[in-house]
Amino acid sequence: MGTTYSAPDSVPQIHALEDTGFQRDSRIGRLRLLCLHGSGSNNAVTELQVANLGLWSRHRVACDFLQATQETDAQNQILAQLFEAPFYQWFRFHHAILSCCSSVPALSSAIARIMQVIKRCGPYDGLFGFSQGALMVTCLSSPLVWKRMYGLSTCPWRFVICANAGGTSVLQRLRFQGHRLKEHLPICSIFSLHLVGRQDGHRSASEALIEYFQDVTKHIHPYGHELPMPLKDDAELAACLSAFFDRCKISIVGESHL
Repeated sequence: MGTTYSAPDSVPQIHALEDTGFQRDSRIGRLRLLCLHGSGSNNAVTELQVANLGLWSRHRVACDFLQATQETDAQNQILAQLFEAPFYQWFRFHHAILSCCSSVPALSSAIARIMQVIKRCGPYDGLFGFSQGALMVTCLSSPLVWKRMYGLSTCPWRFVICANAGGTSVLQRLRFQGHRLKEHLPICSIFSLHLVGRQDGHRSASEALIEYFQDVTKHIHPYGHELPMPLKDDAELAACLSAFFDRCKISIVGESHL
């Protein structure tokens, strides 16, 4: 099924900070997300994806965007035709596989950059990642990263949204400071929502990511490796997102009164 995109319902007030790949939405929402794109994509694509989910128009969730720095080809010809280059990836999948997933400098560098943006521009209530971005969100949410590598006592965000995750087999042998990510599962300190495409060629990889989390909400949408415009009118998805955000908001408010 072909990808269908639309312009956001209302243009967010975007402000670029020191990191040229970062864009801040200055609107005040009930929750705030940092959004990470997939491989062969960029901030413009992600902005339209979250608009198609109605994150601001329906749920009043403000979204900041961070773009990777490693240039690559567009994920497909549709993106190449509809969106302006350059396109980016967080790391090269084939390099991660060839290195046995034990030493991927681009991945480590990307994680360090994302954590720096979170420290400087946060706090964030949650992280959103599409495809390869969902893998980044999973790595960042592991205590191997925020606790062992960065010395934090708790995860800095309360929830993640992993949309159409792809290439999750890379995570099975991935190591941080000599410790395998797979051996420190499930990630139990946060809520997770997994959006899975019924016709997605990467569906099995997307569903495999679910085992990395303990508190899981899963929603299957009827499309492929995409978050297209018709999702705006998907009442079942809207209800799922609303219930998920309500639960996350209650948790965050509850913690603030402890």
